Amino acid sequence: MGQALPVAIGACFARPGERVHHVTADGELMMSLAELHTAVRYHLPLTVIVIVIVLNDHGFGQERHNLTRAGRARDHAAHPTPDLAALAEAMGAVGYRVDGPDGLHTLKHVLGHRPDEGVILVDIHVDPGYLNPASAHVAAAMSAGAHGL
Repeated sequence: MGQALPVAIGACFARPGERVHHVTADGELMMSLAELHTAVRYHLPLTVIVIVIVLNDHGFGQERHNLTRAGRARDHAAHPTPDLAALAEAMGAVGYRVDGPDGLHTLKHVLGHRPDEGVILVDIHVDPGYLNPASAHVAAAMSAGAHGL
């Protein structure tokens, strides 16, 4: 966790002339946020969807799901997240914020950006209370993997 944005930046250098789409979550992005400035400085063809695309659930979603299933307090997996679209714009990128289903049409526009248009970040706010059914499978796979170490 925390290394996805640098990997996406590497993909931009490895694939010149092509736009790279990086889908991440707000907690993961915050761990490497300074690298967003690197992408802007090099005018990389990077679209970050929070979900740089960012799925912003104001916390560490999988950890929140694991704590809920274990019957423990979820507050250690929650954190306030700044306005990531505004932060991206302050760094010189283009930022979009989607607060609900009515704003999802923004994605069609965003996915049409050309590689020469630089860094684009989409901050998609999702309901932190939603317990994704797939999270149980992720937790089980992580647990099985830990036992094999």
